[in-house]
Amino acid sequence: MAAQSWIFILLAIMVVLFVIWPVLRRRSLPAFRAHVAEDERLQTNVEVFKEHMRELGASLAEGRVTQDEYALLKLEHERRLLDDDAGLEKSSSNNKTTPAVLVLFTTAILLVGGAFYFYTHTGSAIDVDIQKMQQAKNQQDMNDLMQGREPDRERSRELITALEQRLAQRPDNTQYWFMLARSAMETNDFSRAVTAYRSILELDASSGMVMAELAQALFLQNNNRINPEIAALAGSALTIEPENTTALGLAGIDAYERAAYSEAVGFWQRAVDGLGPQSPGRKALEGGIERARQEAAKSGQAVAARDGAPATTDAPVVTGPTLEVSVEVADKVDAAKDLTVFVYARAWQGAKIPLAIQRVSLASLPAKITLNESMSMAPTATLSQAFSQSTPIELVARISQDGSAISRAGDWQGSIGPIDLADIPGDLRIVIDQKLDE
Repeated sequence: MAAQSWIFILLAIMVVLFVIWPVLRRRSLPAFRAHVAEDERLQTNVEVFKEHMRELGASLAEGRVTQDEYALLKLEHERRLLDDDAGLEKSSSNNKTTPAVLVLFTTAILLVGGAFYFYTHTGSAIDVDIQKMQQAKNQQDMNDLMQGREPDRERSRELITALEQRLAQRPDNTQYWFMLARSAMETNDFSRAVTAYRSILELDASSGMVMAELAQALFLQNNNRINPEIAALAGSALTIEPENTTALGLAGIDAYERAAYSEAVGFWQRAVDGLGPQSPGRKALEGGIERARQEAAKSGQAVAARDGAPATTDAPVVTGPTLEVSVEVADKVDAAKDLTVFVYARAWQGAKIPLAIQRVSLASLPAKITLNESMSMAPTATLSQAFSQSTPIELVARISQDGSAISRAGDWQGSIGPIDLADIPGDLRIVIDQKLDE
């Protein structure tokens, strides 16, 4: 039993005693006083009876009363003494425990027992136990990893059992569904993980992270193959969270399987940019990028060079709309020359996923940067679509402090917009001169 349960029991007992004690005290003090008074009254009655007997005996000896009168008067005094004694016993019985007191004690016991049952079954005792179980599991898993051992997945299974029992009582708890999904993924129980992720989206359909993780669970369940549902979930996740690395990885796989190698490079490169240098998935993504570049070269697809220089390929010129923008850095910008600069076009309003993005080094600026159809990040967000729908766009150039495509406080940025694609200015120019606060 959790320590919180014992604390609850002690508090409940204290509350009951707080209520009962004044009642017991109120009853015990008068009872004690009445008992003392009764003893005194009984002693007085006995003394009075004895005095009457002495007087009556003297009267008989002196001849003032006959023998028959003596007997009759003695009987009368004895009867009065007995009547007084009976009255005292009746008064004493009124001060003893009554059925009402028994009802009070029974109610108190039921109150404590019922409150404890309610607390343990509908209160937070189970939640506290689950939290402790999760904390202990995480600590033990960490110890295993530090010792070079694979964590014992039986701990995950025990947590899964506890979570499912609790969710049967509280099916609207999204936190428990998420913990269940993650634990199921640890045990390679992809079917259970898919069910849990779907339950979360039924409660909250706006989480890009959950969409991406559901897509990943479906991908693993489908023997590492993309299907339309997985591709759609990854695309929806990127609409909400454009830099979600899980969704970017899946979108890149989808593009690669469709032989859209330039798109695959774009997705995977963004995923690499969002991962730390020591991330375990970084090398796999970089290997995928290299294979996609090779396949793109074979099929004649243009792919942006790693340093942001114009694409090098013998393929025909990329078809579709092209934007050229001059990018320069203001004198007040204090940044190392080896930092990365992201130049991209995005919709002026709505989803902020880049329609086309180019990555260059700060040392190469000022320069004229070309954005074209091959640099789109998703098949549902391209320059062609923006041009066909006459969607106003914004052009952004941002110096990244850590090489990540995700903006952070301390980055320097410049932007222009809104730009009407039906009437594009002849000279598009961005000056990087604003420091981001958040």
